Amino acid sequence: MAVAMTDTVINYSGLLHTKTNDSTRLLNAIYARGRTQGEGIVSTGVKKVNSIEFALSSDYSIPGGTQPAISENASLTAPTETNITRDQKKNCVQIFQEAVGVSYLKQSAVGTLGGINIANQQSNVLDEVDFQVAGVMEKIKKDLDYTLINGVYQEGSSNTVAWKSKGIINGLTNSKSEYTALSADFFSQAINAAFGRGFVFEDGALEMWVNPADLQKINEIYGGLNGFVQPASRTEGGFAIKTIMTDFGILDIDYDQYIPQGTMLILNMRELAIAEMDVPGKGTFFYEELARSGAAFKGQVYGQAGIDYGAAQKHILLTKSSGGGG
Repeated sequence: MAVAMTDTVINYSGLLHTKTNDSTRLLNAIYARGRTQGEGIVSTGVKKVNSIEFALSSDYSIPGGTQPAISENASLTAPTETNITRDQKKNCVQIFQEAVGVSYLKQSAVGTLGGINIANQQSNVLDEVDFQVAGVMEKIKKDLDYTLINGVYQEGSSNTVAWKSKGIINGLTNSKSEYTALSADFFSQAINAAFGRGFVFEDGALEMWVNPADLQKINEIYGGLNGFVQPASRTEGGFAIKTIMTDFGILDIDYDQYIPQGTMLILNMRELAIAEMDVPGKGTFFYEELARSGAAFKGQVYGQAGIDYGAAQKHILLTKSSGGGG
């Protein structure tokens, strides 16, 4: 980012409003709800790590149940040994970094206004450095929210290759169910299919996260079920479905702007945590001033984080198949 100067970042009067969607709903929910660790010990939604890579889960499979047919004579000889093998799933933290710069003159000239100038009005920003730092911190927050949903894993094989954290969607490819058209029955069918992959329905822990456009579709589906009639009113109308009842239990519904349309996530919120790797003496996300080479304030916001979604089989990924209609 270029250094902010008086002719590039103009002061204006009037209330400040962002033109971008600064919502980071899933990130906020993870920090707010946290995960269960040990015997009922509830942490915040943060997992502190001291290594770039960290373990998500160590998984194993046991063959499905069958009826043995072992005769008395056969039982005198031990059967061939079987082994239950294990593997490990992992993820990593990555760097989030933004820099700011403000010239001394720009920081000083709070009384110089652009646009219309009316008597006794003042700039809506009285400290340009603080405003720029707050802005890049908000950008990092949005980058983290996007990454925990959509991140594509990349190993930093050298110091010139960036570590990139794997997001939830890419981590759940083996926990996926596809649909061609959304219906109330589909959600129950998808949950039923997931039981064979080790999924457990936990009331109070599961939430379905969708794109805002798909939330509208869910409202259309469930709003028209069972002959539901809206009140005869000129001041009330519409639906705002917050939970849905499946054959296995209740799912709360929320939305995040960075979940792609046509993709839905049934997440066990107790399994989610933001993995943070602190910089000694500074913390995880922090602002620090940088060396000045001239008449400008310079600094950076820096952090190291990723997403720990635990065992993939604790969640369900729902995606629209190619050519799907609903």
